[in-house]
Amino acid sequence: MASTQLQTLQDKLLAEALCKTIREFLDYLTVEAGLAENTRLAYGRDLINFAEYCAGQNVKEIKQIEPGLIYNYLRKLSKERKAETSISRALVAVKMLLRFGVLTGLICEDFTSIIEGPKCWQKLPVVCSKEKVVDLLETPTADDPFYLRDKAVLEMLYATGMRASEVANLKISDLNFSIGYLRCLGKGKRERIIPLGKTAIEVTKLYLQDLRPALAKSAGKDFLFLSRTGRGMTRVDIWRVVKK
Repeated sequence: MASTQLQTLQDKLLAEALCKTIREFLDYLTVEAGLAENTRLAYGRDLINFAEYCAGQNVKEIKQIEPGLIYNYLRKLSKERKAETSISRALVAVKMLLRFGVLTGLICEDFTSIIEGPKCWQKLPVVCSKEKVVDLLETPTADDPFYLRDKAVLEMLYATGMRASEVANLKISDLNFSIGYLRCLGKGKRERIIPLGKTAIEVTKLYLQDLRPALAKSAGKDFLFLSRTGRGMTRVDIWRVVKK
């Protein structure tokens, strides 16, 4: 049933050039990202709504999309009293579409990093100040043998807003560096995609190249972040990195 619904959503995107790009992106998510069908369906709905808004603004191609258009779309969703989580997901869908546009050469610049969504992180029980975050990111030092791993862990926490348990459960297969996102399985097994910033990608690549191969053992071969014994890091291990 979900597959039929997804195909129906994609079939609705055959009109303008922007809609064609959205359909190609949804196909990319199906083939390359390995997302659950319900997740693809949700992002498909978000992008259809965005395409309909763009049509009302006479925006027919991905190269016509500008930051102001996206901000106005988010304001529209807010005025409609959409939940912050729904607005955040809609923004992620648009960001990933634009990154797909860069990957395929349809646009030259990815400006999505300057666009912020609802401050969902304010609902967390403990929120670090900006200065504290900077201190955390600068904590790992190059003379620490686990410097690259710890730096990658902290950048991942900062860039994504994920919980420690979610970062601990990340698999290598959850990462997509070509567009710059990861797949996260959160509470209740709810799946979502999260954009990754340039710094987080660069540090994680260095960790994968220079340190992880030396740590890897069969017991933790699928996990992104490994402990000194070669097993996947636990939530407690992640918090130890934060509290160093």
